[in-house]
Amino acid sequence: MAGTIMVDGLPISLADEAAVRAVLDKKDAAIAAAGKELTDARAQVSTLTGEKTALEKQLADAKAALDPAKLDAMVADRAALIGKVKAIAPTIATDGKTDADLRRAVVEAKLGDAAKAMDDAAITGAFAVLTVDAKPVETVQNIAPASPVTATDGASVVAAIRAARYA
Repeated sequence: MAGTIMVDGLPISLADEAAVRAVLDKKDAAIAAAGKELTDARAQVSTLTGEKTALEKQLADAKAALDPAKLDAMVADRAALIGKVKAIAPTIATDGKTDADLRRAVVEAKLGDAAKAMDDAAITGAFAVLTVDAKPVETVQNIAPASPVTATDGASVVAAIRAARYA
């Protein structure tokens, strides 16, 4: 006499081969689905781990870029670029533009339609040639004294600016 087992709350007679086969097939399908879910979860964990690693690298690079010496160099390079831009094409607006945008604007201002088809490398080369002898335009930022000046009258301000300008 065959026994009865409970599967998912239902009694199944072990003598009924079709019912046992159906239960086993259902369990096999559930195991396969769980295996697929596990594989998908592992793939997602791997993807997220890669993203985390990339973000940590970007954060480290950003922190390194905040090094005072690097910031000073970046500011000096940007100021030199803007000085060259203003020396060649004083009407070009520099606010909110990237270095590449500024170089492209100068080259397009000087070469016109010939610059439209140039790629970034060609623009960089043309900019270097166009600005090789450019003297930066003096602005308030680059003629102001580096140290604070106590101004008692207009003449002392002018004298301090002249001293800084010709230092």
